[in-house]
Amino acid sequence: MPPPSLVNPRQVQRVQAATGNMADEQVPPFSIDKPRYDTSTYVGRWRKFAELVSPSWLFLSSEQIQHATQTLTDFRSGALVPGQFKDAELWKLRQAYESAVHPQTGETVPVAFRLSAFVPVNIPICVGMLLAPPTSYATATFVSCSTAVGLGKIVEKARGLSPGTRSFLGKGIDIMDEHGDVHGRSVAAGRQSLGQVALTRIALPMPILLLPPYLYEVMKKTKVMPKGKYPRLAAELGTSTRISQNAVALFPQIGTISADDVEEEFRSRVDRHGQPIRQFTYNKGI
Repeated sequence: MPPPSLVNPRQVQRVQAATGNMADEQVPPFSIDKPRYDTSTYVGRWRKFAELVSPSWLFLSSEQIQHATQTLTDFRSGALVPGQFKDAELWKLRQAYESAVHPQTGETVPVAFRLSAFVPVNIPICVGMLLAPPTSYATATFVSCSTAVGLGKIVEKARGLSPGTRSFLGKGIDIMDEHGDVHGRSVAAGRQSLGQVALTRIALPMPILLLPPYLYEVMKKTKVMPKGKYPRLAAELGTSTRISQNAVALFPQIGTISADDVEEEFRSRVDRHGQPIRQFTYNKGI
C-alpha cells in the first residue's frame, strides 16, 4: 500500500472531468460503507443508479480505476491524511470504483458488461428488434423450437459451466449483520436475491422500449424537440439513458432478509457486541 503522499490528486480531477463535478455544499459526509442516498426509498435508489448508469464512466482509464481503488483502500485503513480529499472527491472516486469493479471479487468488470454500458450496448439490439421485418409463422415456430432444444442441451451441461445462478441456489450467498461482519452463506437469501434480480431483468427493457416514444411525442407537441438530425439523435439517446435506471432501482443493491427467514443455524446469531441479530443483509448485485 503506497503512503498517502503517493496518491495523485490529479487523478481525481480527471475523474471529475469525465463525469462532472459536485458542489461541496450539496454533498453529505463521505462514508466508505453507507450509500450516499437513502436506498430504502425508490427515489434514493433511482438517484444512485442514475449516476452509475451514465455512459461517461466508460471513458475511465485503467489508471483511474486503480487510483480510485487504492484511494478507497487507504481511506478504509486510515492511511489518508485528514483533509487530503474533499467529500465530493471521495464520493466521485467511490462512484468510479463501483462503476467498474466487482464488489465481491474486486476484479475490474469488462467494459461491455458494466451497468454504464447497458444503454450503448443494447440500443443497437433494440433498434434491430424494432426494424427487423416480420417473419412467417412457420419460420418463427421453427426458430423457437430449435432454440428451446438447444437451450435444453446447454442446461443439461450446466454442471460443467458452474454459473453464478447454480452457486446462489446450491451454496447460497454471504449474509452480513449491520456491522458488515459475514456470518456464512444462506441459500434462502440467495433465492430471494435471484428472484429480485429476475424481476429486474424482466422489467429492464420495458421503460427503454415503451417510454421514449411517448416522451418524444410530448417533446414534439411542446416544441422542445431539437431540430436537425444530430441534435435530435442526442436528445433520443439522452432520454433513453435516463430511463434505464427506472427498472434497476426497483430493489436496493444491498438486500435485507429477516433472521426468521434464513436457515436455522443463523437465527440465534449475535453481532460483535453480543446483541441478537434480527436482520441480515446481502449484496444482491444489479
